[in-house]
Amino acid sequence: MIGNLMSNSMILELVEEDLLRIDPFDKRLLQLANYPLTAARIIFWKEKSDDKETHDLVTAKKDYIFQPHEYAIVTVHERIILPDGIVGRFIPMSGLIEKGFSLTAGKLDPGYGDEGEEIRFGLCNMRDRPNAYDKTSPLAYVEFFDLRGLRLAEVQTTGYDELIKVMRKNQM
Repeated sequence: MIGNLMSNSMILELVEEDLLRIDPFDKRLLQLANYPLTAARIIFWKEKSDDKETHDLVTAKKDYIFQPHEYAIVTVHERIILPDGIVGRFIPMSGLIEKGFSLTAGKLDPGYGDEGEEIRFGLCNMRDRPNAYDKTSPLAYVEFFDLRGLRLAEVQTTGYDELIKVMRKNQM
C-alpha cells in the first residue's frame, strides 16, 4: 500500500530495477521489512581536543574500545541512494542493548548519497566501564517507505541542511 512500510519483496523489486541503490547488497540479508547496515569506521575525538581520529573497522585487527560514556560517529559500509518518493528510517539493532550501546540515528531522504555522502550514526557506550565494539557487532536496520503515490508538497532545504552536507563532505 502506498505510504506504508515496504516489504522485502517490494525492496528487492526496486533494487533489481536499479531504482533503489544499496551497495553492497546481498538479498540473503534482506529481512521482512528492512535491510541491515554494518559499521565501517568509528570517528572519535582525541582526548581533551576537538580533533578527530578514525578507527577503520574493515582493516583493523583490534576492536575499538569505547571508554565509559564515550560518544563517537560511526559510518556504515553500505551506500544507499533512494529514488524520489522513497524515504528511509533507521532502527537500532537490539544487540546494541545487550552490549550497552545507544545509537542516535536520523532519516534518509531521496538523493542523499548522490555526491558520496556517508550514512552516519552516533554511538555511545552507556556503561561505566570500557566496552569493545567490533565490525561483527550489530548496528542498525534501514526501513523504507513508499510515498510515490501520495500528493507531496515541495520540501526546501535549510541553510543548516547545506552546512551539514558541506561538513560531511569535508570529512570524507
